[in-house]
Amino acid sequence: MTPELTPPEIEKMRRDDLRAEYAAVVGYHTALVVGRFTIAALLTGGSAFLAAAALSPDRPTAVKIVCGIFAAWLTLCAWILELRSRSLYRNIAHRCIEIEHEDWQLTGTHWYRGFFSRQYKPEPPKDYTGVPVPKKPLPDAVTVFGRELPDDVALRVTHSSGFDLLYGGLFVFWLLLAAYFACEPLFK
Repeated sequence: MTPELTPPEIEKMRRDDLRAEYAAVVGYHTALVVGRFTIAALLTGGSAFLAAAALSPDRPTAVKIVCGIFAAWLTLCAWILELRSRSLYRNIAHRCIEIEHEDWQLTGTHWYRGFFSRQYKPEPPKDYTGVPVPKKPLPDAVTVFGRELPDDVALRVTHSSGFDLLYGGLFVFWLLLAAYFACEPLFK
């Protein structure tokens, strides 16, 4: 027969479980972030390879069209993976924010001291009645050629925006390239 646990022992187990959950979620968050950069790097390298094939003067027009369509399809697939990864890592980040505020009591003046609270900068819920919360931090300072960008621009300078520009730009490029080679005989 196992002895009854005392309330302090139960509380210690709960705290240990929360630490373990937080560590597991941090690891999963890191894996998702690394994965999205890896996918973008592989797509960029693959696009360079396909561009060399599609733009080679000795390739038949049909091969150039297929290269463009195939590359557009690969780009769209990678973009969908990016969007899904983005929703997953935000979802698990919000779990870490819950742990920081509800379980670790990083509230009031300590609201933005947790790793994920600092990174995502969530505002307290409308029904929050705790100690006054410090003002929401400004966006991270972003500089271009040594000059700091205005806050409303800096707010939009994110990895996600960069990935959307990369995937969207490549997708349009490949579709236009395929259309160009498909219509090229009409212009001769």
